[in-house]
Amino acid sequence: SEIEFRNVRALGRWEDVQLDFLIAGFARSGTHSVRGNLMEHEEVTIARDELTFNWPARPQQLQVRSYMANFKEKEPRDRSLWGGKGEGVAVSQRVLRLSSKVPKLRLIILVREPVEWLESLYNLRKFECFYHKECPTVPSLEDVIMKAATFEDVNVEDAFLSRPLEYAVQFFPPS
Repeated sequence: SEIEFRNVRALGRWEDVQLDFLIAGFARSGTHSVRGNLMEHEEVTIARDELTFNWPARPQQLQVRSYMANFKEKEPRDRSLWGGKGEGVAVSQRVLRLSSKVPKLRLIILVREPVEWLESLYNLRKFECFYHKECPTVPSLEDVIMKAATFEDVNVEDAFLSRPLEYAVQFFPPS
């Protein structure tokens, strides 16, 4: 019998992602600001691409090479710190487990005061509703907080993000 291979792609390893640190956080927690500030430091190189973690448990070599191309102008011996920003890292046990396979990776998790975070998300979604799309009625922030009203992805229960932080510490213990 004859075997035919189609769409065969070489697999990579998470261990081949050579990051020293990864900026993680929750929506509206300040990850973009921290990334921007760290990019100003002469001894830090941060990838222009975000790690989306749409990668499987065994990433494709092409995905790893493409991400590491963010650092192509730096020689491994000449570098101080290589970093990245990961989308959805802090809220996914799967992503935390996979990223913990990257040798020597340190996780920088940003947390914002819960009510302030909820207010920021509420204001962003309210702005989007008024200027970019039609939304049904928009509840007041007070109703969201005190009466558990919701709209879009604004939900008072999401202001308490302690469970994802517990998972993060499980995979990346503080030192």
